[in-house]
Amino acid sequence: MQCATIHALPSCGTERIFELRRAAQVAGARFFRIKPKASTKPVTSHNPWGGDAA
Repeated sequence: MQCATIHALPSCGTERIFELRRAAQVAGARFFRIKPKASTKPVTSHNPWGGDAA
């Protein structure tokens, strides 16, 4: 059985984090401070048109 999760952004205030944490405990959900990054995109160069090899 999977559990619901609540994610808070790093810019979220401390009072709001405590409110979210309490609400997650009451609801039986898990609370995370930040959402884990699932992206595995390749790193691109700073120049979108290429030409760095010249």
